[in-house]
Amino acid sequence: MSPLHRAYLYLTRKRGKTILLFLIILVIAMMALSSFSLKGAVQTAQLNVRESLGGSFFVEPNKQNYNKYEYDEETQERIFIGKMPTKELAESIAGELDGLSGYCLTRTWRARMSKEEGGQDVNLVPGNAGPMDLLMQEQAKQEDSQTDIYITLGVDICTDSAFHPFFMNQSILLTQGEHITEEDDDSILISEDLAEKNGLSVGDTVYLRDQNSVLKKNKAEQPIYAPVTIAGLFSINGTSDAESGYTSAENMIITTQDAVKSFTVASDKELEQYDQIHFFAEDPADIASMVEIVERRDDFYQTNDFLAYANNEHIVAVEGPLQSINRLVDFLILLVFAIGVIVLWLVLSSRIKDRIHETGILLSVGLRKANILAQYLVEITAVTLLACTVAIFGSVLISDVTEEFLRGTLTTTAQQQQESSMVIQPEDSIDTPAAPSIIGNTQQQKALTEISVTIEPVHIFLLYGAGLLLSWIAVAAASISLLRLKPREILSKMS
Repeated sequence: MSPLHRAYLYLTRKRGKTILLFLIILVIAMMALSSFSLKGAVQTAQLNVRESLGGSFFVEPNKQNYNKYEYDEETQERIFIGKMPTKELAESIAGELDGLSGYCLTRTWRARMSKEEGGQDVNLVPGNAGPMDLLMQEQAKQEDSQTDIYITLGVDICTDSAFHPFFMNQSILLTQGEHITEEDDDSILISEDLAEKNGLSVGDTVYLRDQNSVLKKNKAEQPIYAPVTIAGLFSINGTSDAESGYTSAENMIITTQDAVKSFTVASDKELEQYDQIHFFAEDPADIASMVEIVERRDDFYQTNDFLAYANNEHIVAVEGPLQSINRLVDFLILLVFAIGVIVLWLVLSSRIKDRIHETGILLSVGLRKANILAQYLVEITAVTLLACTVAIFGSVLISDVTEEFLRGTLTTTAQQQQESSMVIQPEDSIDTPAAPSIIGNTQQQKALTEISVTIEPVHIFLLYGAGLLLSWIAVAAASISLLRLKPREILSKMS
């Protein structure tokens, strides 16, 4: 009689023991499969985090060094005389780094905008102050107004708007038109809200001019009105938390250095350099190593002209819980298999010892120990395959619960991170109030919380492979104590 036939007869005859063994393996298989699928989901979530939040570092002048300041007797102000970031510096750094997706030099400015040359200023989108903000705007439009700050727009000068930090972290999204580069010397991007409020669209021409404080500082009697074309519109992906319209993201202009030079009376020296350089990595995990390379440069380490900062706090904060879950899953997988081997070994050892009489008879009729072991392996293989198959369907329920837990963890962390400003901007730009901040980035939150704990084909293959290997090891370990005995010793135990 073949081992296969004997295994079939034993399993059908000992139904109670077979069902008990099946249930034990089923529980182990469901735990293992759920662990596999959870690990895959965590790895996907980590990838989503990096792709959604992005990763960057920025370079700025070292304004912490007090030796790089001079006192201006005329204005009685401290003036920074240190080096400022330039296009040449950006190209030099980019040439030393592998894995960059791009970079952008930025600077902040302010301007007034009208639909006609010398015409009335456009209406700004009100800030959270509401009626009070509108009142301040109307007063600023009067000829005898002491300040026109309330009708100015924040101007973000950049070399490539596609790599502007707001676009890269998806705080704003280009909805119409196209991005601009430093070659576009007469183009701007504005928000959909500002365009709608003033009846503007892509392709329209508007006029930019300096704010009064810049005219006064440079002793200019009349402003210069420079025509620029609206190259694109962007939407705010979240909420601008500004109280006043002039600091709101809805009233932000993105343009180039040459476009600002076309209307400002400020000296070229003030505009030929930038405030910051933003570098973006293809894989945000490389940011830390990139910053280390940059900080070893002479103009960072020796002369202390510049400072480099990693802008990946959001990634670190959100990935922290994921890394903890990942380590927990790894431990859970090892624990499942360790406990599985021990439990099966104990169950099978007891089961095989109860079969001394059967083993003695098989040996007495001339069967080899290898033939008997083959029967045991066939039995455990049949039960394991059945249990793993049933576990695939049972794990679906566990995966749903796990998915909700993981999504809840990510949602809470993402919301906490999105309560802060999404972009780091210089705090002391000339004639520039605090840069707008955007909170509640819905695009990022959606990507972060789109987590699916699913059972992939590879998980099924792992389950069957690991399940069979675990079962065979347990059978072999449990059979050693019995099969190493000689027939005479087995007969003595039977008696």
